[in-house]
Amino acid sequence: MSGEQLDRAKIENIIRQLASQLNELQTYIEVAQSRVAMIRQEIEELRLSYETISKINERKERNVIVALDRRGYAFVRAELRDVDKVLITLAREYVVAVPPNKALEILMNRNKDLSTALREAEAELKKLLDLHAQIRQKLEEYVALLEQSSTGQAPGSAH
Repeated sequence: MSGEQLDRAKIENIIRQLASQLNELQTYIEVAQSRVAMIRQEIEELRLSYETISKINERKERNVIVALDRRGYAFVRAELRDVDKVLITLAREYVVAVPPNKALEILMNRNKDLSTALREAEAELKKLLDLHAQIRQKLEEYVALLEQSSTGQAPGSAH
């Protein structure tokens, strides 16, 4: 095998490795994007719960319309009777009745925790995207180098 063939084989091997790294990194990016989206959705749900509890506290009227789903396809009329306690999920399977102000405090604390988690997840996603861009750029450079070796041109020379 000549020196040129060895160089070409070496470049092709590097290209395969970089392409493999890009594919693997793309999987991590998709997972990170899903995590960011999930945290954002959770923060939105907390915001809605917070607003609803706040409005219930302010209202004197106890007759309300309650959505049966998140998109508002179906509603029922309801009468709020016992609004001095709110059921709050503390953990997946633990629900506790607390005064509305305590419920708001719990939701605010969760929001702070989720906001921190969101910043961390977004930072991780940014690192992954930056790394992806760097590897993609290196891959493009090696592909260009391989194409130049195929045409017999020295790197950087004009056509």
